[in-house]
Amino acid sequence: MAPANICDGFAILAANCGTSGCHGEGSNLGTFAASTSAARGYIGKSGTVTCAGLGALINPANPPASILVQKLADSPPCGNHMPLAGALLSAAEVDCIEEWIGSL
Repeated sequence: MAPANICDGFAILAANCGTSGCHGEGSNLGTFAASTSAARGYIGKSGTVTCAGLGALINPANPPASILVQKLADSPPCGNHMPLAGALLSAAEVDCIEEWIGSL
């Protein structure tokens, strides 16, 4: 029997946010998609620029409140939806990212 649907939230984040110089290694836009350890460095950090003062970029205690998750919505509370150059992530992908954030 195949295993239950197991998601890898960081893999989804890295594939959609860590490419094209956006949020991966060497980016000046935040490197939370470069590695899990890099993402941990954003736990509790406040959003910047258009998202300043709206909460933590990554909030393991309340993943849906994370700015990172909110930016994946069609109408985020600040700035543009992400990924900027691609289609919106599916609800299942966002749920998986939230699950991953909750595990940090």
